[in-house]
Amino acid sequence: MAVEPQAKQAPAPQTAADGTTSYTVNIGFDQGIAAYMRFAPTDLTIHVGDTVTWKQTSMATPHTASLTSGAKEPEVLLAQPQPAGPPKLMLNPEVLAPAG
Repeated sequence: MAVEPQAKQAPAPQTAADGTTSYTVNIGFDQGIAAYMRFAPTDLTIHVGDTVTWKQTSMATPHTASLTSGAKEPEVLLAQPQPAGPPKLMLNPEVLAPAG
């Protein structure tokens, strides 16, 4: 199954009158039983004032983009202590929930 060519079909960049550019980046999608888990296009130069729209269409596999401004990446799994027994592993909503 050829998934990659379809994933690269992001809309062409749009340049505004002020010279800024708007990009749409595919952040992953599913096709049947295969998941394309890469950004497409894979190489993009963004300038101050440009806009990027992240397009995530996967219904089964979460794909995220994190802009941390140099901070440490947040953990995907959080260990929640339990009164008895091993800790409960939780998905970090800071990582997997859309924001902004």
